[in-house]
Amino acid sequence: MMYFSISFLLGDNLKKKDFALCALVKMYRKKFDLSQSDIAKDICVPSYVSKIENGEIEPNIQIVELLLKKVGVNYHTENNFSEDEKNKRI
Repeated sequence: MMYFSISFLLGDNLKKKDFALCALVKMYRKKFDLSQSDIAKDICVPSYVSKIENGEIEPNIQIVELLLKKVGVNYHTENNFSEDEKNKRI
């Protein structure tokens, strides 16, 4: 499982974060040779994945988290990333 803290990587610019998250969805979907329908199953409609990947919409973060999780990437905000890391050490 891979862990990313987009806030840490890109600072506080929401547009950059959105772009990075959209790029991660597409990159990992293609890496695992999944279709948009495959990754969308039980989360959203494939056309929403397409719009996310093409930067046509400002994505719903909960949906992006679920899509990333489906391809093995855990998304964490800076706050919950720190908390999760702290819990791992206990």
